[in-house]
Amino acid sequence: MGLFKKCLILSLSSSFWLQAATPIQDAKMQALYLMQQKKVEESIERYRDLAHLSGRHDFELLQQMGLILLQKGIQQDDPQSFLMTLFGAGFSNCARALDILERGLDQADPQLQLLSHNFIARHEDDRADELLQKAMGSDFLSTRMEAAFHLALKKHPHAVGQIEGLMFRLPPVFKRYFPPLFALIGTNDATAVLKRLIEDLDTPVRVESILQVAHLNRDDFLPLLRKRLSLSNIAELEATSFAIGALKDSSSLLKLQKLSNSPSESVRIASALALLRLGDRSAVPSLLEAAQRNNLFAIASLGAVSESEDTLAELLDSEDLQIRINAAIALLQLRDPRCLPVLKEILIQDARDLAIHPYGSLG
Repeated sequence: MGLFKKCLILSLSSSFWLQAATPIQDAKMQALYLMQQKKVEESIERYRDLAHLSGRHDFELLQQMGLILLQKGIQQDDPQSFLMTLFGAGFSNCARALDILERGLDQADPQLQLLSHNFIARHEDDRADELLQKAMGSDFLSTRMEAAFHLALKKHPHAVGQIEGLMFRLPPVFKRYFPPLFALIGTNDATAVLKRLIEDLDTPVRVESILQVAHLNRDDFLPLLRKRLSLSNIAELEATSFAIGALKDSSSLLKLQKLSNSPSESVRIASALALLRLGDRSAVPSLLEAAQRNNLFAIASLGAVSESEDTLAELLDSEDLQIRINAAIALLQLRDPRCLPVLKEILIQDARDLAIHPYGSLG
């Protein structure tokens, strides 16, 4: 054998012997091997020895050990282990755990699908987006609606097509839940769909579309909203008045003043609040008068009207609990301490076991 070959073999042998004999490398291999063999406690003990030996933590090794543990857990038939593994993969916030979370999407259980979906939606990468699109094909509507929401939130390029396709596959009664998604996306395609929904034949769909335009401050819809102030549908007039006020469209002032005298009390209240947002307090007396007639919507709306505190305080003496509650909440919005006795009444449990929930008007 030539001298060069002998030197090369000796060099390689020495290199291999040095690597194999490194205590830290040896401890890493043992920790990973023990975790693969499901000897979790021994693996952790070996890691602790390694950390003591090196004087620092090896976070890359910890992540590898954790992923091995999760991969073993997701293969278990025990439902509790499967569930806890999904939580572990989710809270790890590691992109390499997405394949584990995908197993949750494959389960014929809507709760497991929603759990996995919730964690997947927290990731900002192409793989997570692929899984969200996969969730749009779920057998469960709850999973598909959640996936639609997160695709809209991310403004995914395929969101409009995916969400519009789902909308048309569902019965018409579900259509009213889709305007918020298109308003959230905000792209040209989504805006075109939202404009069509504002003209939809179904009143609840139109109302929801108008409200979403207001909530997301989409003042590019103002020309379309101004036209709708001339309609006769009570719910739509109420929603449009709110939207015009929220978007602070001063050019609609005259129409709002006209609506403040509408035969419909809910339209009068909505237009009065819109005028107030535009700096016009001319309709405030009508709001106070409606509140004194025990109109709950008028009472609730006074929380946005300064100098209405005394009127609300008088309503606290009413025998009707609903009137007292709405007056107290309005006073709370105005930071008036006279609301405290009623707040104690509804916040501290008593023999009545009160259940309180919001109730909306038509628009």
